[in-house]
This record gives sequence, structure tokens and C-alpha cells, in this order.
Amino acid sequence: MSSVIREKTSLELAPRDGGPAWLEERRRAASSALARDGFPTKKTEAWRFTPTRPFVEEATQELRAQTEEARARAEALPRLSEARVVLVDGAPVSLPEIRGVRFARLVDALAERARPLASLDAEDAFARLNATRFDDGLSIEVSADVDPQTVLELVHVATSAPGSVRYPRVAIALAPNASLTIVERAIGADEPSVASHTVVDVELAEGARLEHVRIGEDRGLSTAWIAVRAARHAFYGSRVATLRGRIARTHLEVSLEGEGAEAELLGVYRAREKDHLDHHLVVHHRVPHCTSQMRHHGVIDDKATAVFDGITVVHRDAQGTVAHQENRNLLLSESATVHTKPHLEIDADDVKCSHGTTVGSLDEQSLFYMRARGIPEETARAMLTEAFLRAPVDTIRDERVREALLELVGAEEGR
Repeated sequence: MSSVIREKTSLELAPRDGGPAWLEERRRAASSALARDGFPTKKTEAWRFTPTRPFVEEATQELRAQTEEARARAEALPRLSEARVVLVDGAPVSLPEIRGVRFARLVDALAERARPLASLDAEDAFARLNATRFDDGLSIEVSADVDPQTVLELVHVATSAPGSVRYPRVAIALAPNASLTIVERAIGADEPSVASHTVVDVELAEGARLEHVRIGEDRGLSTAWIAVRAARHAFYGSRVATLRGRIARTHLEVSLEGEGAEAELLGVYRAREKDHLDHHLVVHHRVPHCTSQMRHHGVIDDKATAVFDGITVVHRDAQGTVAHQENRNLLLSESATVHTKPHLEIDADDVKCSHGTTVGSLDEQSLFYMRARGIPEETARAMLTEAFLRAPVDTIRDERVREALLELVGAEEGR
């Protein structure tokens, strides 16, 4: 009788050692919670439309391969900013020098001083997995001396070892009245069985302003958990564009913790072939007189699936809240699928809140009108799709980033 000795996968490994005592304690707590609750299933409300089996059965080994090839793929991308950081499997390759911005490897920054990383207490299974297993990452601390026109580009790329998984982690902190634009571009790996479980922590002090553009182009398996805490009169502007993914899930959770704080969560997604693109947004209004807006537009074609779940929670003391949600979807084929669920949870009485969703196809009257004027059908369809996707992208402040993203989502196609 023979036996096979099976190497443990990263899903079964104990929390990483090293680092300050407080971090080791938080890692152990996350590991215990993951062991207790396990991974989500179809019965888990927040995951009922998105399969998790490929994550836990296919991408389970912490392997590294072809690091130089991965770096070369990142460097081949046209630059969206002169200031760029490339992260290979979560580890920064090099760090630029920018006035008012302090970069460090995350493990060094956490050893130097405790950072309030809200995501270490996240209830999401894959955020917990990241907390137990991340071994490197990037810390970005921004002072009020930074030029408010500064654009920082972060490029996440993965090595292409089949069945491998990595855990990128980025911590961003803006000092009072600091202002910055950060563009994250997740290109992942070309191998569909490669997974990335990314966590981004954002801390905005009083009066800070961050425009956070995140472009998802990972063809494999990916989750991203983004946790934001905004102090008094801080502004967080999210611009998400998810353009492909075998299974790509983005969870964005914003906590408005000081009066006058604002969150503007805008996004587009364009699902093709058999893509599965999932967006889960949560905004907590915890104090009075805060404002939030969610607006996501999606185009779903072929046999692709999209999921949008937007939740605005107005807590008991959050009087004077203004919160609006909108999710609009275009289905370009009969086999395309969308699940949309914007909703409000309100425990205060002095509020102005609204939510709505639409699912439809291209306007046949507009299409007929354009064709009657000599515009070919394919071009007319492309033009109508462009107009549908353009509105959220047009809000991006930096022209170079805005035009590049319009091209990526196809808004310049056919011109």
C-alpha cells in the first residue's frame, strides 16, 4: 500500500511569523476566524452569484516564476504617469522619489510603527487569507507638501506559475489637507489559473482628498478588498474600471467617520466572452452631514456575467445624510447575464437618499435613426456603447489618465 505525501497549500498554512507582536496577534486572529467560518459558498448572501471553488481548488500554491518576464510585461505598458511603482507578486520592484510622498516596504513600515489597518479585521474570507499570508507590500504616506496635481501609478503584475496565488497589500495614508491621484492597474498574469487576493487600506485625515483609479485587466482569478476611512471634510473619489477577468471581484468599503466627509464611487465594467465581473460596494454613514454617491455602468456581452451589489448604511446618528445610488446595465447578447441589487439601510430620519437600477439593450430607435443617416450598424452600436460608458470615466481629473481609460474601455473605438 502506497501513500502520497501532499505539500500543504497556502490555504492551509499557518500565519506568517515575523514583524511586530501586534501584527502577529492580528494574523493569528484572522487565521482563527478563517478556520472557524471557512470560505463563502452559494449560500453566502454576498457571494451567491459568484463562484469561489476555482479560488480554493485551483490557485493554492505560493509559487514564483518568470519574475523578469512579469516585470517586462508591466514596463511595456504605456505610462499613465511619470511616477510609477511596479509590484511583482505584491513586492515593489523600485520606489520613485516624489516630494511629499514617503514610500516604504509595508513590512518595514509596520515594524517601525503600528498602522491602523482596518482590513486586518475584515470579515471577508479572502481578506482574512491575505492578512495571514502577505509577506511584502507597499506603504504610501502623503504629506500636505505634495503637489496636488501629482499622479502616482501602481502596476500590479503576477508571475505565471500555473495554480499559484499571491497576496498584494498596499497601505495608503494621506495627512490633513493632502491631495493626490493614485492609479492602480492590475494586469495579473496570462495564466487563467493564477489568483491574486489584493488588499488596499486607505486612511484620509481631515481635509485630505484622494482620487483612486483602479483598472482591472487581470485575465485570471482575482479579488480586491479596499477599505477606506475618511475623517472630517475628507474626500474619497473611486473610479473603478473592470475590463476583463475569468472571475474578478472588487469589494470597496468606505467608512465616513467625520462630519462633511464625502465618497464618490463611480465605475464601469465591460464583460465579454465568459468573464465574471463582480462589484460589491458598501458605504457607512456614521456621523451627520456626510455625502455619498454610487454610479456604475456596465456593458455585458457574449456569455459573460456581471454582478453589482451596492449598500449604503445610514447609522442612527448620521442625520443630514445625502446618499444616492445608480446602476445601469446594457446587455448586448441574449446569453449575457447581470445581477444588480442597489439598496439602502437607513436608521436615521433626516436624510435624502435614493437608489435605482436599469437593465436593457441598446436603444433601437436611436440605432434606427443613426442607420437612416448612413452610419453602419456596427459603428452605430459602438457609438451608443461609448456614450453609455463615457459618463463615469469623464469625471477623472487628470486628462492623461482619463483619455487612456477611455481608450481601454473602448470609448474611442470607431472614431
